[in-house]
Parts: sequence; structure tokens; C-alpha cells
Amino acid sequence: MVNGEEIAKTIESTEAWEQICGENAIRDMLFVVEVYAEWCGPSTAIWSSYVKMYHEYSDRKLKIMKVCAKLETDGHVLDKFLTGSRPNFLFYLNGEQVGHVEGVQVPAFEKAIADHLPEGLVEGAFDAAQEEEED
Repeated sequence: MVNGEEIAKTIESTEAWEQICGENAIRDMLFVVEVYAEWCGPSTAIWSSYVKMYHEYSDRKLKIMKVCAKLETDGHVLDKFLTGSRPNFLFYLNGEQVGHVEGVQVPAFEKAIADHLPEGLVEGAFDAAQEEEED
């Protein structure tokens, strides 16, 4: 069984945010970042989509993350999400925002992933799959 923290890791520091957004970001990886207001927390309505994406794309270049809008970032990109109750999903590739879905709109969420997901597998994913088969 997969728990929520394994599927959608929480961004808790500016340094972790900078690995997703900006010139020092990790390259060739699509980051889906759920931004939520502190007072309402992350969405539970999107959970089934997270589980589906986790199983469908576990060996692909996709990371699902979540961040509280109160996290201080350069440029204060998250400030506009401090008071809203709807989750916002930001899509980052090579440090640039390439998409945004407001609210739990599963078809738009899945389309944004399909449109921006880099080709290829995560390094070592094939080796890990082979090891599991051998056990």
C-alpha cells in the first residue's frame, strides 16, 4: 500500500522549492505542485488521481509535490494562493511553469501531465523493475 507522503511529497523549504522552480531547478523532470492555503490544507478530492498517476507513471519523469502557499519564495510566486480555498496545480518543467490547473479538474490535470511529460524513464527505473522480477 502506498501512503500519501510517498505519492505527493511536501515541499518544506525554499531550497526544495528552488529545485523545482528557477534557474537551478532539476532538469528533464515534470513537477506537478499542488499549492494550498494553510487554513484548508491539501485537497483530498484529487487523491484518487494521485494514486492513478503514481501507478501509471512510477517509472517516468514525473514528481507530484505539494506546498503550502505560506512558504516564502523568491518573487513570492505562491502569495496569490494564500487566501483561496481551491487547490491550484502548477506544472514545472526545467524550472519554468508550463501549466496551471485551478481546482480539481481531473481531465485538465491529466491532460497537462500528458502534454508536458518528458520522454524516457527515470534513470535506474529499468534496473529496479528487473530486480523486482528476479526476487
